[in-house]
Amino acid sequence: MASRTQRTVYVVRNNFEISCFSNAFKIRTFSTDKRRIINKLPAKHIGHIVAIGHGSISTAALELCARYGVALTVMRFNGAIVANLFSLKNSCLKAVNMPAATTIDKDFCFILGKKFCTEKITAQLSMLRAWQRRSPQVDFRFEIARLAELLRRLVLLKSQSLESLGGLEGLSASSYFSCLRVRARERFSEFYSNCRTRRPPLDFLNCLLSFAYSLLIAEVSVALISAGLALGPGFLHNGREHGRRGLVLDFMEPYRISIADRTVLRTVNRGQINVKSDFYKDEIRGGFYLTESGKRTLVKEFERTMTTISRLGKIAASHKDMRGEMIEHAKVLAGLILTNTNNTSNRNS
Repeated sequence: MASRTQRTVYVVRNNFEISCFSNAFKIRTFSTDKRRIINKLPAKHIGHIVAIGHGSISTAALELCARYGVALTVMRFNGAIVANLFSLKNSCLKAVNMPAATTIDKDFCFILGKKFCTEKITAQLSMLRAWQRRSPQVDFRFEIARLAELLRRLVLLKSQSLESLGGLEGLSASSYFSCLRVRARERFSEFYSNCRTRRPPLDFLNCLLSFAYSLLIAEVSVALISAGLALGPGFLHNGREHGRRGLVLDFMEPYRISIADRTVLRTVNRGQINVKSDFYKDEIRGGFYLTESGKRTLVKEFERTMTTISRLGKIAASHKDMRGEMIEHAKVLAGLILTNTNNTSNRNS
């Protein structure tokens, strides 16, 4: 895969065309006044292209992605991911198949599932404590105490049951979102939300969160593939309903809070999203979705978060941005899985 220090390019326009000219991508888009805009970007400077909306991608452009190891994510305009395309040019094929082998080891699945769940609740707890410091007039102490208790129960959990992990994770998500919705409507009452809704998102806040999570899934997928991990069943999310996104959903849990939720709240609190011009209601499917201008605003803020120097754990000392921190985290996960695979193979031989 291409180096994650390279640029991520977002194409947020309807009727885009992505082709190539020599060793550069040629991206044609059209402005609101129908004026054609052409950008030529050298492939060697790009690590990931995220195309959002309706358009066309030439075969030559796909070949250029494969040659330079550029990842390509295609999303519908409502935020649903249609396809993730990756080049395995610099990946180890043995490593790519690791998760399928390790899902047989139930004890190891539980250990990693517990790890992901612990990271998520720890991130939620840290975020709530930060909100309490910044907004002492809002009382989050009950939810903070509840999350701390859930984290304590999780650390002491010994029942080797993924269902028990899912129960604790569900309780923590409920407490956290009750605070998130209060924080979002603190300045703008239009962003009030009763509960988390996904398909379709039934209010402005859920609409922003769903789109931010789609952007995060694209980033996490690239990080996992770059580390040589297959996008297969996960350890915490391993049901049929999760399909091939299970490992992605596992890995992204703590990043939901530190990247996606933080981006959404910053965008809302700074008044960068206009409820009249940046959302529309789909009368056929129901729910609210972002307009083109709303998507561009959120994408800009999301990329700003991804290029912010990480303050998470040991990675903070290396001055990596969030994108770099994510790939280092993925490499650590790949090492754990590879070690377990080798140990399992040795025991069976």
